[in-house]
Amino acid sequence: MKNPLTDEITSLADNRLDENRKKKLEYLIKNNRDMEFDLEAEKTIKNLLGRKSIRAKAPAHLRAEIISKIKPAKKRSKFAEFRDFLSSLIEPKPVFAAAFAILILLLFSFSRDSFSPEEMIRKQSGENNLVSKALTNFSGFRDGRIKVESSTDNPEIIREYFEKNNLGFTAEIPQCKCWKLEGAFVSSIGNMKLANNIYRSENGNIICLSQAGKELVSKYGCLTSDFLECLESEECVKIEDGNCCMAVFRFKGNIYTMISSDKLSEVEKTFMKNFIS
Repeated sequence: MKNPLTDEITSLADNRLDENRKKKLEYLIKNNRDMEFDLEAEKTIKNLLGRKSIRAKAPAHLRAEIISKIKPAKKRSKFAEFRDFLSSLIEPKPVFAAAFAILILLLFSFSRDSFSPEEMIRKQSGENNLVSKALTNFSGFRDGRIKVESSTDNPEIIREYFEKNNLGFTAEIPQCKCWKLEGAFVSSIGNMKLANNIYRSENGNIICLSQAGKELVSKYGCLTSDFLECLESEECVKIEDGNCCMAVFRFKGNIYTMISSDKLSEVEKTFMKNFIS
């Protein structure tokens, strides 16, 4: 059952509570391990998916067209309508007001398919989303809240464990010389199950590899439709921040979310070569 305070915990992570309610909720969380974990998971998700930089740069002709749209007064209504929403992502200074206005118009002028793959991955959120669930799994294992259910480095034993759990798809158990398989566990998003493999490197970094059947992900709406379309054309979508890196990709009919505490460049050279040429 969903914690009735889940929405308030999310608001706390977003710093959207008044001071009085914030103090009361922080007191409750301090004395509740599950709520403390939920808050930490929300902060992790916010940190990775809510980064402020936008990497995709519009072509020169498109930027010129967008700038030309700033002049008509009627365009300012879109700015006003969504200003509050965007304020949690971007905090413009007065000196950058013109650049901020252009950014707003960029967001509304681009079609859904014009977003970069990196921006699409940051749009994934919610308790029924594959990316959010994978982040929660990673945080939970890293912090000791989630344990492996099949603790072994034998891929055949893990394969049998997955088969007994009736996943609805065939899970892969990749092997990598630089990353030792530690075990696996099964999690779920509603009626859809996820197979999760855990790996550890010699220097103590971890990888949580979550996978689900592509058809099941589409059926249960566990990724936004534009991101599913993106994965049809993109071999792999990757982002990284100071705490962890993430890659989402298709492989043998499944969709994978790989999250690691190691640097993306290291993971690409070692683990990811199992999937991406």
